Amino acid sequence: MDNTHSHNFQTTLNLHEVDLHSWPNDLFMLHVMDKPWGDGLNIRSSIAFHDLRQVLSERFSVRFCYGDKRLFASNETVALVLDYNRISQMYAIEFACAHQEQLQSLRHWLKEMLPPVVDDEANLFVAFWSKSSTRGAHARGRSIAVSSWASIRGNYSTHTVRAMDTLINFQPEDVAAGKLILVHGPPGTGKSYALRALMHEWRQWCKPQYIVDAEQFFGDAEYMLNVLLDSEEARYLTLELDEEDRHQEWRLITVEDAGEFLKPDASLYEGQALSRLLNLTDGFIGQGLKVLVLLTTNEEIDTLHAAVSREGRCIADILFDKLSPDEVDRWCAQHALAPQGHELNIAELYALTREERKISHRRKKTIGFGR
Repeated sequence: MDNTHSHNFQTTLNLHEVDLHSWPNDLFMLHVMDKPWGDGLNIRSSIAFHDLRQVLSERFSVRFCYGDKRLFASNETVALVLDYNRISQMYAIEFACAHQEQLQSLRHWLKEMLPPVVDDEANLFVAFWSKSSTRGAHARGRSIAVSSWASIRGNYSTHTVRAMDTLINFQPEDVAAGKLILVHGPPGTGKSYALRALMHEWRQWCKPQYIVDAEQFFGDAEYMLNVLLDSEEARYLTLELDEEDRHQEWRLITVEDAGEFLKPDASLYEGQALSRLLNLTDGFIGQGLKVLVLLTTNEEIDTLHAAVSREGRCIADILFDKLSPDEVDRWCAQHALAPQGHELNIAELYALTREERKISHRRKKTIGFGR
């Protein structure tokens, strides 16, 4: 299509009849008629959208930009449309060229302009879901600090370590779609730290998502379906995948403090939420979805609904509790603390190390005869 035709299109278009969200793609389709050679690129990059737009504008004419998500750019021989997912930092680019030899050089240039995100072993990218009255269900992504399981497994009791070791060694082929992972134990036993370590160990094949508002998630069917089925946000990718690597599309949906939904005497509203949860894990909703659901609770397992932890539905049921006296004393010896001789949880043990540092600090500050 020549410039005259493009100009006529832009001047006669009625903006009130246009879906601005799809306009960059529509413009791209109009400009590829005389550019028969096409290619595409999907890459997760650290460059910000507005910075990439500036780079593109030095080589192309940026004809249209929709927020910080999509743009269309072109010159006499190249047309390019770009989609950006800010949650995953993923750029999806399609381009068409008038000459075949342009494809490889343009692809190479784009890769140079899109420096890949360097994975940081100390951080993990997580999508956090919530629902508001104005925006509906939406996700925000950010990096969180994580520790490897090997570096923290000494903080847990023997039976917890054994169960976590088994779970961490799971692979995609070992997991049936829509299964439940149940983590329970009193506060202070290190459940959240262990879950972040699990996400870290699974990062190559399972992408973590966190539900901020559990009550709304289980109580609102539309919200739940948006999280499970949304193509742009729920299924964000961090790698350019080919057909052999589709197993990396698994997702781990985590809901903390979910005990109120799991009790046998739950109210009608909470009972409906439990029903949706069970349907998600092995009912119609969960069929065909590469989704694992991880729930944490401070409740004792005996107080939870029997349907939640039954065999076949729950692939892991892990208790986090206090360390035994022997385990406590071993931990204290490794951290230069005096033996305690009784059960403690990991929060109480780390409180001892902080108290020891406080005492040492005070000793350095002593005055008078104590100097």
